[in-house]
Amino acid sequence: MDNDLEEPIGLACAKIEFSEKDTLLAAISKIGEENFEKRLQDFTTTLNLYQEQPHLLDPSLPEFIGQLLLLLTKDVELRRKASKFIYVLMKVRGFKRALKCFPHEVSDLEVVLNLLKQESPGDIENWEVSYVLLLWLSLIILIPFDLKRFDDGCQEPLITRVINIIKTYLKSYLSSQEAAAYLASVYLTRPDVKEIELLPFISWCQEVLLVDEIRPRLGVLRALSSVFKRGRREDLISLSEPLFRSLSKYNLMTSTEIMLRKLYLKLVQRIGLCVLKSRVAKWRYQRGSRSLAINLLSEGTSQGKEIVDEDIEEDSSVPELLEEVVDSLLNGLRDCDTVVRWSSAKGIGRIANRLQKHFVGDVLSSVLDLFTVTEADSAWHGGCLALAELGRRGLLLPERLSEVIPLLLKALTYDELRGSFSVGRNIRDAACYVCWSFARAYDPAVLAPFLDDLARGLLITAVFDREINCRRAAAAAFQEHVGRQGALPHGIDILTTVDYFSVGMKPHAYLELSCFVGKYPEYTASLIDHLMEFKVGHWDLVIRDLTAKALRRLTHLAPEYIIANIIPVLIYRSTIVELYLRHGSILALSEIFSALSEIARTKEVTTAELVGRDLAQKSIEVTITLSTGRFLSGLGSDITKQALCYLIRRCCEANLCPKDGNRIDVWQSVIDISLQDKRRAVQKAAATALHSFASIYYTDSARSLIATKKCISSLLSKNQDFRCGYALALCEIPPEVMEIPAIEVIEALKKCTEITSDTEKWTDTRQYSLRALSIFCINYFEKIENYNNVASEVLQSFLKALGDYTADSRGDIGAGVRETAMDSIKVRTIFSIIVLH
Repeated sequence: MDNDLEEPIGLACAKIEFSEKDTLLAAISKIGEENFEKRLQDFTTTLNLYQEQPHLLDPSLPEFIGQLLLLLTKDVELRRKASKFIYVLMKVRGFKRALKCFPHEVSDLEVVLNLLKQESPGDIENWEVSYVLLLWLSLIILIPFDLKRFDDGCQEPLITRVINIIKTYLKSYLSSQEAAAYLASVYLTRPDVKEIELLPFISWCQEVLLVDEIRPRLGVLRALSSVFKRGRREDLISLSEPLFRSLSKYNLMTSTEIMLRKLYLKLVQRIGLCVLKSRVAKWRYQRGSRSLAINLLSEGTSQGKEIVDEDIEEDSSVPELLEEVVDSLLNGLRDCDTVVRWSSAKGIGRIANRLQKHFVGDVLSSVLDLFTVTEADSAWHGGCLALAELGRRGLLLPERLSEVIPLLLKALTYDELRGSFSVGRNIRDAACYVCWSFARAYDPAVLAPFLDDLARGLLITAVFDREINCRRAAAAAFQEHVGRQGALPHGIDILTTVDYFSVGMKPHAYLELSCFVGKYPEYTASLIDHLMEFKVGHWDLVIRDLTAKALRRLTHLAPEYIIANIIPVLIYRSTIVELYLRHGSILALSEIFSALSEIARTKEVTTAELVGRDLAQKSIEVTITLSTGRFLSGLGSDITKQALCYLIRRCCEANLCPKDGNRIDVWQSVIDISLQDKRRAVQKAAATALHSFASIYYTDSARSLIATKKCISSLLSKNQDFRCGYALALCEIPPEVMEIPAIEVIEALKKCTEITSDTEKWTDTRQYSLRALSIFCINYFEKIENYNNVASEVLQSFLKALGDYTADSRGDIGAGVRETAMDSIKVRTIFSIIVLH
């Protein structure tokens, strides 16, 4: 029924023939010799190369199978070895194709039965023997003779012997259980067996399901599913409702075993298909050929059509049992495991393909009800899978797309924080799959009203999603729409750049591809709005940082839009209680001001004039509000301090600075508090902010003198964090505003590099002081009297630090000091060679 949905798939770097045939035949001929494990491993490795092109094995398959079957019927040791080789062939090519090369004479029946009698269902090491023999028996058992004719009266009837073998292996804990389930489907649907054994077998399965053992339950569910798949509707319809009622009593959907729930829903969907007549809905939407090549060669652009409005089938009744079956499948869409949801979605698609139009409309409404805020993330994912199945089968009619597309766009951005992790990546990936399936299912005229929204949603996901698989899925779906729909704005131009490989690197996608897409006016505002709504307050720090940088680049594309619509919102969010949103807003505001200052310089105006005096003043007030204790202490104070220091730095660079002394002192206090923080990242952010702050405000000699003296006094503090922070700060004060003689700073830094009884374990202090000495001597060499003598003394401090082998419970903590000393010597040497000489 699904053959019309398939089309050939091209393979890159594909093989053109089975070139290892002779080598593998030679390995089979030596199967009884030594080094069997090595030969089996080589055999497996070689065949695994053909997993993507198993059809290349077909010409050689009869020869392989023929040689191995000769070994299979010999002694036990050769049988076990040959079975392992046959299993590898079946795994790569598929057992149904491999079985076509097996003999199926009447004489083989007793041979296989006797061989199976010699095997143990619990043989863990040689389970491949029973697996191969059971599948071989499933082929032989199709012989067109009444099985009673083969009974000789000296042993159990053949019918009984085979059914006992099936029951034995269905309870097995090995893969031979799957072969037994397939054998059951073939055997129990024989005309001479089904009348005798089918009903007792189903009764036996129900008894097994009553026992709380996982593997036997899995076996009987596999067998029943296979029987209902292969059997004739006329034979099974009378058994369907009693079986479904009994299954409902076992509470299989409450089991913690994933496969048990999956197989239960698989059996339920097969029961549902059994009670419906085998037909394809005549009202379904059909676009035409699914082959892109055929569509491109065909004349005309519109192939889509809805065949008829109503079924012309006389019997339009739907059994009452079907409502319960569909309800079970809809509940399966909410399951916590993907394989169960996927099985339910496929079941809904298959059953809907046999229903009338208005019934499928009700099913679709129930699926759409899963896309609500009260539903769990698993329900959203299951709903997406169900929509994709309905869409690709033509069961989602064009008039319902106006309800589906808005929900689909929401699913493309679904991301919720749950404790220390988030959920939604599978939903976004499934939503991309739905978009991809829609591109193939509908005519361009049908999707035309929604294409712009879909294009924006897919491009936003392709460049801004956190997960690489979602970005690539969105890029693939966008490519499919460009190829099959053809009306996406700038589709070809964007497609050549935003492709599967380019979206792989997250920073590249955020910073480069977003700007490439944003240069087209149709997408600019959407990209910015998405960042503001979903990414500025994202739970991941890396995403917030990339979002701020992306907004900086997008500001150059739409400065007026940013000033009018984005900055006021960011100013408000920068002082709210919610930590992630506050932090992201501060970072975004900082980067936007940096971009606007660059734009202002090109227009030869001030940033305040470009932004507007009112917004400029409000931005300064944000920094003052954030400087209060409630934001700089407690949970999240570290990232708030970093972001605030970054904002102060960008405001100084953009010349958005306070003029009155009180506000200046507030900024200075924020920097001082951050320099004294115990977290090094906060100290580094404060030191970087101090450079821009000092360039503007330390031109006042009195303020510069006070600040510099505080730095030197803090270098001699008994607090390690103070020493580290202010060592970083001294490197950032510009030479032109330094009021204290440089030699005083150097002497203070040299003292910090020395090991004393109180500072023996303070390796961070010595490491930061050594780096500060190196940088300070380079920046201030013109202000240092007797530079050569001072440089010689500094070099002695570096050399002395090379002997720092301080250790504690963490190990050799002096290693960082020695590494910094070596780097400092290298930098000083290069500086002396290039500049001084």
